[in-house]
Amino acid sequence: RNMEKSKEKRDFGSFFSSNVQELVELPEGEYCPPKIPVPLPEFSETVKFGSEMKQKHFHLDPEWTFLNHGAFGASIKEGMQLCTHWQEYCERQPLRFMDREFLPHLVYVSRRVAQFIDADPSDVVMIPNVTTGVSTVVKSLVKTFKRGDTIYT
Repeated sequence: RNMEKSKEKRDFGSFFSSNVQELVELPEGEYCPPKIPVPLPEFSETVKFGSEMKQKHFHLDPEWTFLNHGAFGASIKEGMQLCTHWQEYCERQPLRFMDREFLPHLVYVSRRVAQFIDADPSDVVMIPNVTTGVSTVVKSLVKTFKRGDTIYT
């Protein structure tokens, strides 16, 4: 079972949650995802892009037309509600969540993303935003550049 403690050296995890590396490396048939403790949104109907989408799924001011609202973090209503449910769940018992549930849920998300992009879960890294991701990649390459090299962006 996923929650059993490993008798070998633990790579990353807590005393009460599974070893993250072990969960990432488990074959799909052996992996048991954690229970999702909050209600998930359902998107059962098709909504047309444009004003119908904006009105139904965003809190954006209807008097304004944003050409690039994604650059500043406009979230869909359902995502904000889900975030609130997770926050409330965590606040009810923070120790349980942070020490026992957080890492298995992070592994679950990593495995789902890896499956979606057809990658190995051990090659997927969660980052807070695109800027952090680009910065991480560039910083990892800095030592390979020499004076006079041209970088195209």
